[in-house]
Amino acid sequence: MAGRLIFGACRRNTVPTKLPRSLFASVQVLKLSEQASIPTEPMLYITPECAKRINEMNAKQQKDRMLRVLVDSGGCSGFAYKFSFDTNLNEDDKIFENEGAKVVVDEVSLELLQGSEVDYAMELIRRSFVVKNNPNADAGCGCGISFSLKDE
Repeated sequence: MAGRLIFGACRRNTVPTKLPRSLFASVQVLKLSEQASIPTEPMLYITPECAKRINEMNAKQQKDRMLRVLVDSGGCSGFAYKFSFDTNLNEDDKIFENEGAKVVVDEVSLELLQGSEVDYAMELIRRSFVVKNNPNADAGCGCGISFSLKDE
């Protein structure tokens, strides 16, 4: 696990700057801090490459947006990862932060993503945000967008 940044320690009532406080009435902000203990099972890893790309895109657009990661039914393997930028928060959203970049995940998707790594991959044929090393996934398709769940 060397080289990974761990995010998932919970600190209630921590509000990031530049977003209206009213958005956080019932939302937990999850951020690793000096006072927080490192959880035994991290909820989500945000790679430095992912954080860098989010920050670059926000700077280019001159907006403070969060990367929303969603798991939806569909794809060739049963479930599909979906990525979008968002400024709105829902009641069940959890926020993960690395280097000032924020990733938001709803509670249901987080159950399927827990322990995964959100990365930004630059490959020969595409550049995109990806979910890697999902411990809940049994198999995935060749494009890496969809996956099936492990039988438990």
